[in-house]
Order: sequence, then C-alpha cells, then structure tokens
Amino acid sequence: MSRILSIEEERKFWADLFGVMIRYEARATEKAQKERGGTGFYHRGAELTEIENESI
Repeated sequence: MSRILSIEEERKFWADLFGVMIRYEARATEKAQKERGGTGFYHRGAELTEIENESI
C-alpha cells in the first residue's frame, strides 16, 4: 500500500538521501588519496562534519 508523504517527510527523505551520497563521495575520495600515497585528508571533510552535525 502506498501513501502520500507529508512535506516534512519528503524533505527528510531527500536530506537523508543526499547526506548519504555526500558521505559516500567523501569516503571514496579519501580512500583514493590514501591509495596514491596521500594523507587521505579530504578538503571538504570539515564542512561535511559540520553539515552532518547540524542535521542530527
């Protein structure tokens, strides 16, 4: 059975989805940098952490 999402539910759905995509991209970038001999520091890491903390 399907149902219509409220506006709040829809906003949370999209925020959660994009949050997962951003975290996945950051981890993939860090892993690639480490494999190339870098430190694995991802320049947007601090911004991502701030965004994640705000959404909690």
